[in-house]
Amino acid sequence: MIKLTCYTWNSYLPKQELFDSTCGYHALRNGICMLKLLNENKIRNKNYTYDIKKTKNYKLLVSESELQKDLRNYMGIYKSNKLCKQDLIKIAINFHNLNNFFISYLDEKILSNEELIRLEDIKRKKSYKICFIFYVNDINLVKHWVPVVLDKRDNDVRLHILDSYNYVWFGDKKLNYLLDKLYKNKVVKCSNDNLKGTIIFSVKNILLVIVYIFFIYLFILGFENRVNSILKI
Repeated sequence: MIKLTCYTWNSYLPKQELFDSTCGYHALRNGICMLKLLNENKIRNKNYTYDIKKTKNYKLLVSESELQKDLRNYMGIYKSNKLCKQDLIKIAINFHNLNNFFISYLDEKILSNEELIRLEDIKRKKSYKICFIFYVNDINLVKHWVPVVLDKRDNDVRLHILDSYNYVWFGDKKLNYLLDKLYKNKVVKCSNDNLKGTIIFSVKNILLVIVYIFFIYLFILGFENRVNSILKI
């Protein structure tokens, strides 16, 4: 029986802004960084979070300057505001071995036949680390790529959620669908943070919109005053 434990890093990551259409690049970057962190460092079971935060890789993961450098590198391979699965693969193959890297729209057929065979080969192993980047399309209002990394050690699976947009938390229906497909028999040791995540996402972005509107109002007000002062001359 698989025991699933969750680690949500959304609040620690450099943020993707409300009107920033670079979610695909963020997803690639966060997924690749976490895979490298887990592969290149000795992360003990008893001090799992502590060991992660002490690594050089973690400091790179949460660094805004490193994020911007990585985004420039990714966009140097292919630049688009609407990245599809093939676009992401085209970029990712330049920075990471895709053997344990999967990108999915989470439709009826989660992956291609070749990808499913590769995934099943990995799942037969006692321990492994894989990244899934999946697509969220909520009534055409939010179209978003989300990365998660799964670190399996014997029957323990540690799920890392790495959404810079702060949109997906544990309990999200798309994430649940993916986990149910991967592990049919499991004990979940994760708290359902979907409501909390929705509140954080909504409040943050409502406040951001209010700030934008306020600055636009000040600009218009200043412009009108300037025009009026010129007309009076």
